[in-house]
Amino acid sequence: MTPTRVYVVKGDGSGWAIDEDRRLTIASLKAGNDPVEIVDDVASADVVHAVWWEPLMELPPEAVLGKRVICHVEGDPQQRLGMPGFASAMQRVDHWIAQSRSAYKFLHHLAVPCSFVPYAVDDACFAPRSAPAGEIVKRAIGSLPTESYVVVNFYRDTIGDGLAACRVEPKCVKGPDVFAEVLGLCRRRGLPVVALLAGPRRHWLRRRLDVLGVPWVFAGEIVEGDDYPHNILPAQQLAHLYQAGHLHLCCSRHEGGPRGVLEAAARGVPQLSTPVGIVPDLLPAECLFADTVDAADRIERDIESGVMRRFVPAVQELVRARHTVAANTPRWRAAYAEALAPGAQPRPQARAAPSLRQRPRRVSFWGGDDRFMGALKAACEREGIEVTSDGAGEPATAHLLDGCRFDVELFERVMQEQAARHPRVVQRIGGPTALLRPAPDALRLDRVCLDLNRRYAHATVVPSAFALGALAEAGHAPVRPVIVHNAADPVVFAQPDHLLPVPRDAERLRVIASSRGENPERAAAVYEWLDRHADHERFEFTLVGRTSAALQRWRVIDAQPPEAMAALYRDHHVYLAVSRDDPCSNALVEAQACGLPAVYLRSGGHPEVVHYGGLGFGTPAQLLATLERVREHLNVYRAQLSPPTMADAARQYLRLLLGDAAYQS
Repeated sequence: MTPTRVYVVKGDGSGWAIDEDRRLTIASLKAGNDPVEIVDDVASADVVHAVWWEPLMELPPEAVLGKRVICHVEGDPQQRLGMPGFASAMQRVDHWIAQSRSAYKFLHHLAVPCSFVPYAVDDACFAPRSAPAGEIVKRAIGSLPTESYVVVNFYRDTIGDGLAACRVEPKCVKGPDVFAEVLGLCRRRGLPVVALLAGPRRHWLRRRLDVLGVPWVFAGEIVEGDDYPHNILPAQQLAHLYQAGHLHLCCSRHEGGPRGVLEAAARGVPQLSTPVGIVPDLLPAECLFADTVDAADRIERDIESGVMRRFVPAVQELVRARHTVAANTPRWRAAYAEALAPGAQPRPQARAAPSLRQRPRRVSFWGGDDRFMGALKAACEREGIEVTSDGAGEPATAHLLDGCRFDVELFERVMQEQAARHPRVVQRIGGPTALLRPAPDALRLDRVCLDLNRRYAHATVVPSAFALGALAEAGHAPVRPVIVHNAADPVVFAQPDHLLPVPRDAERLRVIASSRGENPERAAAVYEWLDRHADHERFEFTLVGRTSAALQRWRVIDAQPPEAMAALYRDHHVYLAVSRDDPCSNALVEAQACGLPAVYLRSGGHPEVVHYGGLGFGTPAQLLATLERVREHLNVYRAQLSPPTMADAARQYLRLLLGDAAYQS
């Protein structure tokens, strides 16, 4: 049988996670019964296999022409869809490899060709009889205080670009702020926790732990500038550091792996983790947390009785059974058979976007009367972009459509007039109108919106993974979807230098809600329940906007302009978000930008916006306990606010509107 010739795209050459994934993937491919030949020349390959989409996109299009392209979703696919460059990868890749069940479910839901092949770990590196500890590791372990409870964490927590510019900024996706607040809360309770850190770019976390009074030990050389890849330790050395810990704590907001959870499991270390990526496939519910205070509670119980250790044998056995080179070999065989089958679904093709190089930077906004779109216009203008409305003025380089809430006939006439100029069209779709605004004309609006998308759009912006999933459930497949969360106008909605003081026992927690959506009645029942059941000596409630609720003890005021609304937010402690199926609440984003943790209904896009900057609830009966928890730990939740920023949102929109890289498939 003629072997399938496979070119495996290079990693980043650092020996870190991507390179390790590539090494283990090659080992599984070679171990299969079906003949596979790994080749060093892409031109001679039948298959181009990438473990990371960015190096794949560095190959010229002609290099992959006529070849089957397979690529891993190396992170959370929902987060990756927020990167405009990933849209072009979606056009190049024929078959995706999901490395967690949640990623597979999401891709399958969107009808993207994919197979499930989970992350593997080199269990031999993390076996009890690994290589002897080196001097760096010995010094670190020897520096740990006696009688301490050692929490290990080996993730990069600092943005590399910031270090290059002498700025120390947190890499929020890895949750260093969550990690620091968990340990800080433990120390305030008198618990003897110590952080054992390793790996490059740990600058931000070390500084934050110092502020919170949490002792730490670093296995490596402390330098002021970027220490990547200098401080990367071999896996065999990390194994000794894992073994020195009482607990491996993972606090990531988004992940594909994380690889550290697999490594700690293989080494037999108790674990506590946020439910990201592969973690729910590996750890039991007792080892997962979605709230900082809950994580501190679990650590306290573990210090008292060692409850986390009882899960170690089962998790360790699960790694050996499902997450090794040998376990993945038959999965790769099946994945290749599916990807290379004669009738395999070809890669999705969106219409080619015109090149806009050396052309005027002029964008026409169509529709968009909400606060986000107004702030986005201003942000684009600050970037030197000429912005017009509804095709007015000189012909636009690109058009941004907000759904279909504009004069569609006028837009189509403008497109006919400008056909020779080949303007680019990006459409923003909040989700199915029938879900968001139940009304007699909702289905008609959806048909008009998706018809415009099919006929004109080169890319589609949706404001949350929830919205994209809702569109898929309704049978809609928007052109080249990119997730970009709404963001607040930084000129108006910004955190003050001094937040409202934490209320003392005799003072009330100030809670604010706003109701300016099209269906305020949806929240009325929750407001009325709080009006009847809350202790109004402990909580003060304000509602801005209209409602059908009969509220006796709330302060209800009319809708306010942005500046007045921002002032109201800054005069409260907590934002209450009770809207249902809201793709990405502008009010929630604005309140978080003003420094307010949120208590939110676990619905729609709320969890994507809040993360650990607040707490969710499922029913009104859970609300009072949730409010009490946030009241008690208000500063903990404030420290973990990470709302979307307008600067990031504007850059993502402009890459789609005026950049070419997002369309080079």
